[in-house]
Amino acid sequence: MRKHICVMFMLAVTGVLGAAGFLFKQLSQHHFDQLDSHALEEKLHASRSLLEVLGDLSKLRCLAPAAAGVAGRS
Repeated sequence: MRKHICVMFMLAVTGVLGAAGFLFKQLSQHHFDQLDSHALEEKLHASRSLLEVLGDLSKLRCLAPAAAGVAGRS
């Protein structure tokens, strides 16, 4: 009888830990997806702002350093 209770307790703990691990994985994935989305929205906004300022392709060379900064390059 004692072995059966130990096995049932072990299975219950394993189930709870498995569920907690799965939930943690899903929530952390959602969190990082939100961070990525926010970063991409900021880059999109900055790119659109640069393109609005540009207005003419002849000004492209003077905005190259700013465009590289938006793209995440040094």
